[in-house]
Amino acid sequence: MSSEKKRPIGVLRFEIVGLDSATRDRWHSLANLIKRVTNCYWRSWLLTHVQAGSVRRVQQYISDLQAWHKQGGKTDVPKCEVQCLTSEISSTIRAEIRSYYPEINSRCVELAVQVLGRRMFSMKSSKGAMPRWMRIVADDGELPSSSSPLPIPFDSGNSEIIVPLTDDDDFRLQVRLDRIERPDHKYATSTQDVCTLKTKTKSAASQTAILWQIANGEFQFSGSNLVYQESRNKWFAHIYYQAKKGSTPELVPERTAFLRPARLRPWWLRINGYHHYVGGRSGKPVAYVRQQLLTDRWGRQEAYQNASSARKGHGKDRAFGRLYKLQNRWKDFVKTSNHQLAQQVVAKCVESKCGKLIYFQPKGSIRESRFLHTAGKLPDRRDNSSWDWSQVQRILSYKCRQVGIKFEVRKVGEPASRR
Repeated sequence: MSSEKKRPIGVLRFEIVGLDSATRDRWHSLANLIKRVTNCYWRSWLLTHVQAGSVRRVQQYISDLQAWHKQGGKTDVPKCEVQCLTSEISSTIRAEIRSYYPEINSRCVELAVQVLGRRMFSMKSSKGAMPRWMRIVADDGELPSSSSPLPIPFDSGNSEIIVPLTDDDDFRLQVRLDRIERPDHKYATSTQDVCTLKTKTKSAASQTAILWQIANGEFQFSGSNLVYQESRNKWFAHIYYQAKKGSTPELVPERTAFLRPARLRPWWLRINGYHHYVGGRSGKPVAYVRQQLLTDRWGRQEAYQNASSARKGHGKDRAFGRLYKLQNRWKDFVKTSNHQLAQQVVAKCVESKCGKLIYFQPKGSIRESRFLHTAGKLPDRRDNSSWDWSQVQRILSYKCRQVGIKFEVRKVGEPASRR
């Protein structure tokens, strides 16, 4: 295995608009075929091991390992002679998939096989520390299977990002997902589907900027997916990307940025002695969303208290179902706001070449005096719509790691200043 440091991977999510019914039907059919390819992969893998006599050998290895543990581990550790996935097994699986599902684009099949191969090595057993693939071969575990349509994989080998010609146009994505045999030709062909990505919305502005960088070659276009969301009856493009070799921004290790939640506005970001507005300048959207959700919650609670007996007595899920949805809406809003904050902070740090970021995470009573905790609340009403400060830490941690910024957390119980 290469000793090169693994480059971080990011993902962009765009809604696909303007699909005709024929394309939607074809994509639904391909998503079902990818599901069958997944099941065929596991079935062929297990059948190959059964035919090779791996079942008895893995069972014997598990028995020897258990006996070694009972003896106190005083002798040499038993070794398993069976390998999970060899090149011969992979070739057999690929041939089996191609014979059953020749109508899928070869690149889609290859990407699906690669993902399944990595998943096979990383899957853990539900019982003990034994790898799950050993439990499956030894008849001690259940073979994974899929019953729902799965995402359709694609990458730069069978797709292309088409940049807009004018400022009013959206990005487009050209994909080749199927495989059509041509008896009179040596090679098969594919249907070229060109779909429009919804990139002109305000919420997609930051992702669209990264998509421009992918199209310009600043980021590497990696394996991606077309995902169908049944609840919304919409297709989405999940475009993965990663930094190219040597593309890490030049940072000054001695230059430090400081981020802390403020009392009169959402956040303060201090770089080189100057304060920058991040996470919103005034914080009015936070107060508006919180007031809207709290008012809706209180209204439903009062309406239920005054409801007739016929509307009551149908269980807790029915009584509190809508309240749980309102609670999840607030959690989603906080998570989205924290992601947007982290993107702005990291972009400011890279722009200023800061090699270190210090996040002052509030704890104790100081949290109740921060703007994000109090905005939109009524002094005479109690609620539990707090802000997830630990989530800010987690998101900033991995986003700083992606660009090489050293990240540090300092938990404070008193405000750094009275501004």
